[in-house]
This record gives sequence, structure tokens and C-alpha cells, in this order.
Amino acid sequence: MLNTIRHRILQIRKAHGIEISLFPDGKMMASAVTLRLENSKIIKECELYFINSLEELAGKLDPGIPIALTVGGKGVLHKKISPEMPEEKRFEAVLPNASPAGFYLEADSYERFLSVAIVRREVLDKIVNNLLRLNFRILSVRIGGGGIQWLLPYLNADGGSTLRSNHYTFQLSGAGEVTELESFTPDGESYRDSYAEKLEYSVGDQYVYSQGLLSFAAALELLAAVPGAGSVAANGSIHLPALENEREEYRYFKYYKAAGWTLLAFLFTILLVNFLLYNHYFSKNRELLASRTVNQDELKRMERLRAVVDGRDRFLRQHGWDHSPRLSFYADRIAGLVPDGATLTDMKLCPLNATLYEEGSVPGFKRDTIQIAGVSDDPTELNRFANNLRNIPDFKEVHIRSYLYKKETGSGTFLIEIITT
Repeated sequence: MLNTIRHRILQIRKAHGIEISLFPDGKMMASAVTLRLENSKIIKECELYFINSLEELAGKLDPGIPIALTVGGKGVLHKKISPEMPEEKRFEAVLPNASPAGFYLEADSYERFLSVAIVRREVLDKIVNNLLRLNFRILSVRIGGGGIQWLLPYLNADGGSTLRSNHYTFQLSGAGEVTELESFTPDGESYRDSYAEKLEYSVGDQYVYSQGLLSFAAALELLAAVPGAGSVAANGSIHLPALENEREEYRYFKYYKAAGWTLLAFLFTILLVNFLLYNHYFSKNRELLASRTVNQDELKRMERLRAVVDGRDRFLRQHGWDHSPRLSFYADRIAGLVPDGATLTDMKLCPLNATLYEEGSVPGFKRDTIQIAGVSDDPTELNRFANNLRNIPDFKEVHIRSYLYKKETGSGTFLIEIITT
């Protein structure tokens, strides 16, 4: 349980992978890839290439995020030796008659050989100290290409393919293992030209250019540290004294940050519980006090509302509005039967009952009644129109209430009343 909590506290969630390339003309160039761990998934946030100075790099990256550094190029010596070579003889196999105290050594084991990288202490210390001076938080340093092995399980490449980084060429077997490694150091002038055509590799569901291959691998190695910052010192092969304090401070920073969030969460929980309890009982008290004076008024208001609702319900039932009307359907059927010699001028659905209406009283309407008025120049067609209406099953009664013929116009006005079922 404690180990699980410790792992969660120290787990690195975001990291920069930086590769510093040293050239024979004394210049340098940096590449950087930023990775984020989210829901057990690695996400590439950004990648930077062809950065000419550490100051320029500091202006483009957040220095507070942990960094995994890889250094290659001029001044880094590489040699492949037998994997059975004892550790105490590896340095002598690369640089006979030299003092190991003046160099850093990294040995990366592959299936068929051991790759040894050596760099002078003052060269690597200068780069690291300059980065620390710019407030970069360096937790891991490599000088060889061994970080590529962190990519191999996730690399989407065919067997026998070749990977190229800024200073290494890796030959892969059909099983995805590194079978051959070659190092090279381009000069500063031709460095950009040599990468004019960028090579892109697929790692999981992310893509990275060849210039950022080892930067990606370095950041991935840092994110995969178990349990997080607690064992990051054991991740890289290079152990610089200047980084011991950085790792220790980062560990305490993570503990301090976790403790701070825990304390804030605890205080917030206490305040929230107190607020909820106070608000609950305060509301209860206020409701009880208010209910003593408003209950009676509320009952009266409810009675008034009930009377209004009952009155509206009676009105709707009285006028037949509590069921779906079919008057529009009937109106369409009537309009479809109008003869050519007749013209409708008025149609009233549920007309006002004028005989029952008095000034100031509630108006009454004739339910299930349709009145149509119009002009017809042929009484015979008008009678035929009325008979056609009577043939409609939904029409209970059809009456021609009036027909007034005007000789001077050769037409007459009519009024027909229809009673529906």
C-alpha cells in the first residue's frame, strides 16, 4: 500500500527529452521532445529541432519540467566490445593507458555486442552546469544510444529496417532487436543539409522525426521510471555528482507538492462539511420560522388556484375543448366540394350564439357547427352542393338557411349551416 502511494507521488507525468549535438567546429545544436503521460498513454506535446544555443532552448521549454539529457557528437567516443568483457576492463578496452578518473563511461548491452560510450568529464560537466544555470531540472543523462531500447517495444517498423538518429544508425532484426549500431558525427555546416529530407518513425500512436528519435526515447525512459523520481538516478548510465542534489530536491519537491495538495484537500473537505451542515440547519430553521406565518396564506392561495383551475376545466369541457376537434378536417372537405359556379366568402367554425349573448356576459358558441356563406349564380348547383354535403357521414345535418337572388347581378348570396356529429 505504501509503495503504491509512493509510486503515485513520485510518478513523473511530463518530461522533456533533450539531445545535445556537438560539432567539430565547436558549435552545438539541440533537439527536444516533450512527452506527457495521460491515462497510461504517452502523448507527444511538442518537438523542437535545430536549436543553436542553450539560451534559445531555455526560451522555448518550461525549465521546471524534468529533463532527460542525451549528449552526442564531437568528443563522445564509441566502441563495440564483447558482451562478456568484465566491467572493470571496459574502459581500458576503449582507451588504453588513459585514466578513468577524467572520463564518464556508459555501457549499453545489446543482443550481440556491448556498446561503450566515453566522454571527458569537463565536456559533459560544462553542458550540465550550463543547463542547471538556466534552471533546467535534469534528472537523467546519457552519452550513448542505449535509450533507443525504450522505443523498440512500441516501434511500428518492419523487421530488418534501419533507424537513424542525429549520431547513430541502428539496424534492427526481424524480432525488432538491435543487431548493428554505427555512430557518425556530421559537421555543423552540413548538419541541416543532411536532414533536409526528414525521416519519420511511428512509435505507438505517435510520430517522431529522426532528429528527435533519441530525445523521444530519453523522455520516454524518464516517464517509465519506477517508482517515478525515486529511482530516476538508476535509469541513466551516467551518474554526475551535480545531479544528485537535483534528484534529491525533485523527490522532496514531489513529496512537498503531494503534502500540500493533501493538506488543501483536507482543509477544503472540513470547510465544505461545515458549510453544508451549517447551511442545512440554517435552512431548516428558516423554513420552520417562515412556515408558522405563511402556511395559512399558502392554503388560501391554493384554494384560489384550485377554484381558477376548476373554472377553466369546466369552461373547456362545456365548449368541447377537452377533445381533439376535427373542424379543420371538415373545412377542407367542404372547400373541396364547392361547385365552379359558387364562391365561398365566409366560413365560421363554432360560431357565436347571438341569441344567448348579452353585453357583459360570457359568450356562448354553437358547438359542432359550421356556417358557410358565399355567392352562387345557379340555385341548382347550390342544391347539388348541399346534397353532396349531406352525403358526408360526419355531417349530421345540412341546412340552407338563406338564399337571396339579385336579378341585377345575376347571382345570389347563400348561408348554409352544418351540424357535425
